Amino acid sequence: MGKPKKRGKHSSISKHLRKFASKMERLGAKIILGVPESARHRYAPGTVRFSKDLDGGIEVKAYDGKGLRKIFILTKDKASVLKAIGEST
Repeated sequence: MGKPKKRGKHSSISKHLRKFASKMERLGAKIILGVPESARHRYAPGTVRFSKDLDGGIEVKAYDGKGLRKIFILTKDKASVLKAIGEST
């Protein structure tokens, strides 16, 4: 299992979110990482929560040990991606 390929300016992803990223790529989705934000939160590292439904995909908030990051998931099959997000939280 190689490194998941990501698009966008920010290409590094924390170890807590690698499992989620590889699962999304197995579903055929493309991942665009947003800017990481340092913040305190109550969620366990690796938690992914649905944020918005967009035209080309889905926006989620991913929480890691240092803060949160918006992740854009580009996909045509939103139902399977939403099901996978529900299973990962």
